[in-house]
Amino acid sequence: MVELYPYQREGSRFWPVGKPPCWPMTPAWGKSLQAIRACDEVMALFVLVICPASVVETWKREIAKYRQGDWSAFVTSYERAVGRDFKRIVERKWCVVIIDEAHYLKSLTAKRTQAIYGKNATMPDDCIAARGLQVWALSATPMPNHSAELYPHLRALCPEAIVSPRTGKVWSYYQFEAAYCVVKNTGFGNQIVGTRNDDKLHKKLEGFMLRRRKADVLKELPPLRFADLYLDADVDGIEFEEAEKVRKALAEEGIEGAPDFLRRWCGQTAAADRHGQGEARGAVGEGLARLHATRPEDRPVRPPQGCNRVPVRPAVRGRGARPRGHEAGRAPAVR
Repeated sequence: MVELYPYQREGSRFWPVGKPPCWPMTPAWGKSLQAIRACDEVMALFVLVICPASVVETWKREIAKYRQGDWSAFVTSYERAVGRDFKRIVERKWCVVIIDEAHYLKSLTAKRTQAIYGKNATMPDDCIAARGLQVWALSATPMPNHSAELYPHLRALCPEAIVSPRTGKVWSYYQFEAAYCVVKNTGFGNQIVGTRNDDKLHKKLEGFMLRRRKADVLKELPPLRFADLYLDADVDGIEFEEAEKVRKALAEEGIEGAPDFLRRWCGQTAAADRHGQGEARGAVGEGLARLHATRPEDRPVRPPQGCNRVPVRPAVRGRGARPRGHEAGRAPAVR
């Protein structure tokens, strides 16, 4: 049994109480662990987790590792929740719906926001969040750019917090924006350039959002720890000789040497592409780019140029076309 730190115990008990919560918290401080323990607290039976595709397997492992209650979980990505899994999700009720990295729903017009919160975040019966008895939103950055990005969450999960005192109706997005954002006409339309009335907004968020900053929990945190990060490897399309080169490089240089190997390999890949031999190496380069992202200080990166080259259809010679030599990047031959 994993012992929770004091702030984690408080967080796991905050979820089931009062309004549907939103949890802004610095990454790697245990949002998922607290959500899992909160599912135990409410004695959930069926739990839906929607998260970025890159952490689907992480969620599955953590649930299997930390779950104490007898409940089942369905973990899916945003893309699949909106697409192939949507019908399966809305056909049933869920005890808890956990929305990880909830800032993915910051835009009212995004397809995933409309699939999860409904059009204009009004929570109609056919949206995903409406199928949950409780909905918990997790994010380290609930409003990455400005306060108006909180509106979809408040409108869907806590509409009573944004009711107009004059009309008694829930504010529209533009009313919320006018109240808490500084809007400027740039000549190309209105643009949010700042925030205002932060104190009033903080008061509205009481009971809905439990924020944890480094200064709040630093004394409770343990020394720096390291853990293994597992990645799914897809080696389809890689020839045996190429895979052996990768295995040998990892054995000799280790994971810390993989980025240097990646750069050397992609340089060879670019040269191979020019001779029409880059497909297998492009797959290896892409796999190593994912491997490079396992270092804590790095973020997922696109493979360097040359790892995945898109074949370009040669121009058809015709009226006004350039000589064929220019299409290949060299001067036409003199006959």
